Amino acid sequence: MAIWIRFNDTVRLGYNFEPWSTDESDREKQKDMFKVEVGDWVDKGEVIAEFLECNISAHIHFDVVENGNWYCPKQYFSTTGYNEIMDLIEYYHPGDNCELLKSELQNFIMQEAAMQKRQSHS
Repeated sequence: MAIWIRFNDTVRLGYNFEPWSTDESDREKQKDMFKVEVGDWVDKGEVIAEFLECNISAHIHFDVVENGNWYCPKQYFSTTGYNEIMDLIEYYHPGDNCELLKSELQNFIMQEAAMQKRQSHS
């Protein structure tokens, strides 16, 4: 289940909540934890939902979609914003895994940029 926020005419932000449960009552609990409804205005920093973590595999996907294309969100973060999100990841997943994630994210960004460059020259 997801919350989609229309940032402007071309960019949408998606928060896909995956409590990792097949129990329908958990799905309803997660839905009840959403703080916004369709049509609501959302301000920066506003809490849009709480997360129901049913087990260790539970997670939230963050998507950036511009003109129907999915992008790595890093290009949309300020340096401060990027550092804040990486600090949160480090807080919840301390240790070397965070460095691995940073490395994988950087590789993904470079691959995405190369692919977009090739497409723009086609």
